[in-house]
Amino acid sequence: MEDNSFAIEFCDAEEKHWFENEIPLWLIDRYRKFNQNQKDGIFYKYCSNCPGYYYSSNIIVLNHKTGFIDDLIVESEWVRVEKPTKNDDVTKVYIIKNCYNKQLTFVILKKVPKDKKDIYDNLTEPLKIPLLSLIPLDDLLDKLDVLAPFF
Repeated sequence: MEDNSFAIEFCDAEEKHWFENEIPLWLIDRYRKFNQNQKDGIFYKYCSNCPGYYYSSNIIVLNHKTGFIDDLIVESEWVRVEKPTKNDDVTKVYIIKNCYNKQLTFVILKKVPKDKKDIYDNLTEPLKIPLLSLIPLDDLLDKLDVLAPFF
């Protein structure tokens, strides 16, 4: 759905019987209890073409009176990029997170041995800089190389 609307479908545990026209009151009560116990929800979207990228929404609020999700926006984007260096044994790793609600970009720059499996070991405190555009990514990486010339 492209207009932030949502639909709730009810069925039995085996998904053999769908309640389409009339929904029993006991099922509505069960949904209300479920909805009260449910914690804050967030949508995450991963890119299938670039495994180092995803974005997340703000906390979603289902407005049952209107049938729409209130104020759905992209709240943050993450990208992880690995870039070769002149040293064949080392890879540069850029971990970048844009937080639109804070208007900040958080950046972690790290050199990792190519045979290292977990690049998230011993991460440093991120740099906090004004919000940067992730597109085009090559330009962003060039800017970060200027910001941290000894990286």
